[in-house]
Amino acid sequence: MIAKASLNRQRGNRILSNVTKHPPTPLIRWAKTRPGVRAGWANALAPGRLTIGMIIALVGIAVVSRACSGLHVGCDLVANISYFLAIPLLGISLVATFTRRWLAAVAAFVGVCVAATPLLSPAARRIANPATEATASVLHCNVRGSSAAWDALREIMAARKPDIVSVVEVSDRVIERILADEGLLEEYPHRVLPRPGLEWTQVVLSRHPMKPLPSPEIKPGTRMQSLFSSHRSNIVSLPIGDVIFSTEHVPSPRNAASWTMGNDQIVALGHLVCDHYRSYKLPVLVTGDFNSSPSGYRDGLMRKATGLRPNPESFPPPGTWPSVLPAFLRLPLDRAWASEELAFAPPVTLRDVGSDHRPIFFRFAALATPALPGD
Repeated sequence: MIAKASLNRQRGNRILSNVTKHPPTPLIRWAKTRPGVRAGWANALAPGRLTIGMIIALVGIAVVSRACSGLHVGCDLVANISYFLAIPLLGISLVATFTRRWLAAVAAFVGVCVAATPLLSPAARRIANPATEATASVLHCNVRGSSAAWDALREIMAARKPDIVSVVEVSDRVIERILADEGLLEEYPHRVLPRPGLEWTQVVLSRHPMKPLPSPEIKPGTRMQSLFSSHRSNIVSLPIGDVIFSTEHVPSPRNAASWTMGNDQIVALGHLVCDHYRSYKLPVLVTGDFNSSPSGYRDGLMRKATGLRPNPESFPPPGTWPSVLPAFLRLPLDRAWASEELAFAPPVTLRDVGSDHRPIFFRFAALATPALPGD
């Protein structure tokens, strides 16, 4: 007992010596005189290792997957859903705010901004306002070869009356229904349908005259020859002016080969837009199922290769796939891309038609071309 008491006295002397060598700072002495302040600081500046670890892990997944998305299909798949990480980060931020753990709240909110950046980034264009300016519209859908999905889409067309309709993954049964529909022919007399053999599975219908563009010179070493847009693009005479229009279906990144093929297809589309479309000095609009979300690799590749900009998104975005999930859990794989002469209104994702993709409705306006000096 005596030896134990002596040992405790020695430990106490060492602690006292350390306190003497390192006296508390004025700020700590001030806090000690105010118990309420001291307790508040403890909560604010001690968010917990688990909370901080979760924030760092979630933000790290978003940042690393996007940085490596062009290197491997696995990284790109994670990058495509990385903006969903903003949801748990937002939850952490709210809980930390209510419990007055301000450091954790701020760190989690910064993480929300990082995760949602691809959706919150400005589109570098004015937003069209259908209530105050003339607009045109396009309805796009991937029907996955389903005739029932086409029938449901036909009802939406009758209600929405879009100027242009673009459909991908059509089948022989869908083509038969289109050809047999006399009312559709009256409403949409101008059309692009697959040739025999279904070398492409896209359909374009228009209320307004369409003039086919001549096929471009195929750039060696690219996938331009396989593009629907290389052979079936059109100049559509819309009420807001002439627009070059086409639609594409980029392969799903279900494996490395399909992922690479889709990326090469977007690069080929870039050559088509920059070397062929742009020579006509007209606005360009391309819709499609690009099988990539705004946080995926193909989004950045599309911007870089074509110079086009996508329709504006929100957080969470009104996704189109898979159609059975709630809106905030669906991925925005179906999108519209346009040149700087066009401005989009926010898109509208429509009801489930029986396909794995939901239809999406776009409105867009033509921007006034700025006058050149001396004009």
